[in-house]
Amino acid sequence: MAFVYLVRHGQASFLADDYDQLSAVGTTQAALLGGLWREHGPRFDAVWTGTLRRHEQTLASLSAHYPGLPQAQQTSALNEYDAEALLAALGPDAKRPPKDSAEGYRAYFQHLRKALGLWMDGVIEPSGLGSFAAFRQHLVDWLTAQRDGTDRHVLVVSSGGPISTLVGHVLGAAPATMVDLNFQMRNTAVSTLLAARSRCQLLSFNNLPHLLSNEHRALLTSA
Repeated sequence: MAFVYLVRHGQASFLADDYDQLSAVGTTQAALLGGLWREHGPRFDAVWTGTLRRHEQTLASLSAHYPGLPQAQQTSALNEYDAEALLAALGPDAKRPPKDSAEGYRAYFQHLRKALGLWMDGVIEPSGLGSFAAFRQHLVDWLTAQRDGTDRHVLVVSSGGPISTLVGHVLGAAPATMVDLNFQMRNTAVSTLLAARSRCQLLSFNNLPHLLSNEHRALLTSA
């Protein structure tokens, strides 16, 4: 059976022009996880990432403190959904607030939550993104390929959308629950699946063992 460790990327550059770039905090988060696993973690037999820069940078920082990881394999199935495409699909009358204040930040994610729910329910199909059914199926197909009956530990660096979709699939969760899972997820949090031929189970969700000490509490982020 395969133990699949799903790691959300480190904090990205949320308010910058280019979101797909780790912040200094995100780099540190990944380094601390790598350091913890070097001393107390599993020995991975395979590594997967999406193709986004923040995935690659998270793995690079993690592996710098946990040398000897296998060569990473990439698949676009592990890439995040396009948040801007989702918001645009709400229509021209949907007010999209700026993210440069606490109020605007909250309003932005309220709009995104609404768009995600409509997408998952099949009400909207954003341009360039396609249906949620297809998004989920690509992930399920990838997970099915890991269920080959071999005993191994698989490291995955991805994003909140794909991870929450995989977790929701394993739990048989409704779309609304998958949206909730998505918005709960912290940067570099670890969720673990047991992927056997006969079954697939959730063993842990959204864990942050590398950020539990008081000195690291300031590194807890979710954007």
